[in-house]
Amino acid sequence: MEAFAAALRGGPPVPTGPDDAVATMTLVDRCYRLAGLPRRPRAAAEPHRAGV
Repeated sequence: MEAFAAALRGGPPVPTGPDDAVATMTLVDRCYRLAGLPRRPRAAAEPHRAGV
């Protein structure tokens, strides 16, 4: 969390990559399943629009 906060303040980028993101979301999905919660809906990715 400290690395993330530092990155937001203009420090070095967070030292994780796409593999970490996939592993985290796999864990979150498993937590939902084990808690008996419904799957989260998929959201369509929208392109970033500068100046919006």
